[in-house]
Amino acid sequence: WFSFAIFEKELGNDKSMCHLIIRKATEIFPKNHLFPLFQAEFLEEEGNIPETHQLLQNLFELDKTYFTFTIYQRFLYRQFGIAAARLLFSSTYQFRVANPVSGLKV
Repeated sequence: WFSFAIFEKELGNDKSMCHLIIRKATEIFPKNHLFPLFQAEFLEEEGNIPETHQLLQNLFELDKTYFTFTIYQRFLYRQFGIAAARLLFSSTYQFRVANPVSGLKV
């Protein structure tokens, strides 16, 4: 899936074909986080920040893990600055308390 989407992108074909390939892969493998992350990276490269933001926010809401939290927070930091990343961090206190990482104190 990744190779095919990248191949289409490198050929310079219509970008909607790349989006379609990634969306179909996400539909077929809904529990695989790599496809939405690949789609988010592709959208961010195109400058489609609102759609990228919505995609990553939905991914974090559907699967609240440290992995999705970190990806979403790093995106917020890159696009909207440290204030947005800190706001997410402070708003997820209950999540972090409920899911402590071994050896870290909250």
